[in-house]
Amino acid sequence: MRPGLLLLVIAAAFAGGAQELPFTHFAPSGQALPLPSASVQKIIQDDQGFIWMAFYSTGIARYDGRSMETYGTRDGLLDPTVREIVEDGAHRLWVATEAGLVVSEKPLVAYAPGERLRFVGSVGGVSLTRARMRRNCVVASPDGWLWVSTQDGILRYRFDGGRLRGEAVRASAPALAMLVRRDGTLLASRFNGEIVALADADKRLNAAGERLVARVESPATALSEGPDGTIWGGSVNGAVWMLENGIPRIVSHDLGERVVALRPTRDGRHVWAASLGTGAVRIDRKLAPDAVRQNLVVTRANGLLGETLWSILEDREGNLWFGQNGGASRLRKGYGAFF
Repeated sequence: MRPGLLLLVIAAAFAGGAQELPFTHFAPSGQALPLPSASVQKIIQDDQGFIWMAFYSTGIARYDGRSMETYGTRDGLLDPTVREIVEDGAHRLWVATEAGLVVSEKPLVAYAPGERLRFVGSVGGVSLTRARMRRNCVVASPDGWLWVSTQDGILRYRFDGGRLRGEAVRASAPALAMLVRRDGTLLASRFNGEIVALADADKRLNAAGERLVARVESPATALSEGPDGTIWGGSVNGAVWMLENGIPRIVSHDLGERVVALRPTRDGRHVWAASLGTGAVRIDRKLAPDAVRQNLVVTRANGLLGETLWSILEDREGNLWFGQNGGASRLRKGYGAFF
């Protein structure tokens, strides 16, 4: 590097300029692939590799890497504002909207190439809830159950072949956020700060059908499990914490607003958290003893479309997707080279 250019780089660093990251943006104004809406509420990748996006006011869309296919109320959705999309163990797609829950008529793998999906709110006389759906409150477990928490309580559904089962779950309070661990344990956070297990791989639930796992100062609005089994949580006050022997330890308070999404990376190095208004933060996971944690806060200054985020996804290739007000942003694998 030429001496003059090196001095410019050093000067920029000391001036506090934020590093712009290699994002690819998807927005309503995009000329090549415009989105149907600016507010991307959820992003997931299904078992076939397709990327699904949920939108505020315009339903959902499936992205195959080249084109985007949109779905709305004409395809069976109960409302165009979608909060959650979940694929269950039978590869059916569940869509949670402001007006209730629907599910694909067939497993995703049963649709022929080019065939559009159709969603239904009732199967074989069993009707799905019409309650208003909330984010982080629809989760699928390895045993095939789909768990749903509404303001009225907790429900679960499962397909046995083509037959749908549905039942209410014994629980003393609805959940603020839920997580199914890899061993099948279902965790739910409550408005009073409790984290409880409602389905337990160790069968240690009490007579009320639950087990207290931890208690946090600020209620948890997002829960996730890392590759090593560590439970991570994000709270109403913006704190991100990890459970150590049932005790929550705060590892970041870089975000000043409610945490709505958590994503531990598959390599175990980082945990990403997204907030409603203060961007996202990347938390160092692997640290040597006594090392200083260097968290990376990502905002519009780093290239995001907005600082009100809703969802984070790590796809199979290791790219990170951020759903936000303004559209979706994909951060390519290997972005660390930009530092």
